Amino acid sequence: MPGRKEKATRRKDGRYQCYYHGKYFIGPDEQEVLRERAEYRARELLNLREAARPKTVRQYAAEWLPLHRGGVAPKTYADYACQLNALVEAVGDKYLSEVSPDDAARVWKRYADYSASTIKHATQLFRALFDSAMENDLCQKNPFRAKTAKPPQGTSGTH
Repeated sequence: MPGRKEKATRRKDGRYQCYYHGKYFIGPDEQEVLRERAEYRARELLNLREAARPKTVRQYAAEWLPLHRGGVAPKTYADYACQLNALVEAVGDKYLSEVSPDDAARVWKRYADYSASTIKHATQLFRALFDSAMENDLCQKNPFRAKTAKPPQGTSGTH
């Protein structure tokens, strides 16, 4: 509240304490307790600002891959990393919110000569990446789900 004086209360043991966002700050004098709380507030605000800062595709993919696809076999993880590298090469320095269906179509041009299964796996991976970004409020739409950004058919055959 505006005009409300911040202060710490004295405990029975003679030390001071104050409470902020589920955390107690305890110290030998009131000034130290209030200083600790102010530092905690500043760190909390800094973390909120960092979380709200827009991220590029490159930054988000580097964070996302180990978090969401980290528990797979090493070969599968390497395949995921290779697919994401193709995405990063095409649109890596754009913010997630700025990636458009046209950018997705540009990515798919790189996959024109690939097999249908590789394209299918890349489609699933790219959609999952942008779905996760949408859930984290980093973008509004998934460009890889747009009707104008269809992946190529790819070649199909037998092994």
